[in-house]
Amino acid sequence: MNPDPLPAVTPDALYARAPWWKTTLAPLLLLLICPPLVPVIWVIVTYFDGSIQRASSTSSVRFILENLPAPSLGAVAVIVVFAIFELALLFLLPGGRMLGPTTPAGNRPSYRLNGVAAYLITHATFAGCAYFGLFSASIVYDRFGAILSTLCIFALVFCLVLYFKGRFRPTNTDRTVTGNFIFDYFQGTELHPRLFG
Repeated sequence: MNPDPLPAVTPDALYARAPWWKTTLAPLLLLLICPPLVPVIWVIVTYFDGSIQRASSTSSVRFILENLPAPSLGAVAVIVVFAIFELALLFLLPGGRMLGPTTPAGNRPSYRLNGVAAYLITHATFAGCAYFGLFSASIVYDRFGAILSTLCIFALVFCLVLYFKGRFRPTNTDRTVTGNFIFDYFQGTELHPRLFG
């Protein structure tokens, strides 16, 4: 005998009961600390073999700050080509449809089941391009620091785009806008947002 499912708790209800430090301070700290921390961790792993103890001396802190990877056009090119290629695979590869779980507003997102095929084709294409000399097989490794820094900035900007999309052009009725910009930006205004269908 299956028990009745618990009633869905809406994000609005959760927000109304949460203390200010959970809805404003904690998200703000995560937004301010985590993105800049990613390049710092890359420097510690790359130059100090991941040893926080070795990286914590005064001269090491100066070294870390001087060697933080900057975003680059090469990193942007790698990211854009990869994203376009994966988007093309998402649309072009065949695959069955799978419905996700029912959301609090009663919607069921639909997904195309072609992820494994996309994974295999991506790796085969990468290996083939590297083999035939279209680019170095170490293209990601050589630019990894710059790629991380670029992705940190891109993620913050993209989340801002999703915030405004959820506020003014929502995909479905699973949308929550509390009026607290920091909380809405951090949590997201939409559940299962869709772009390009």
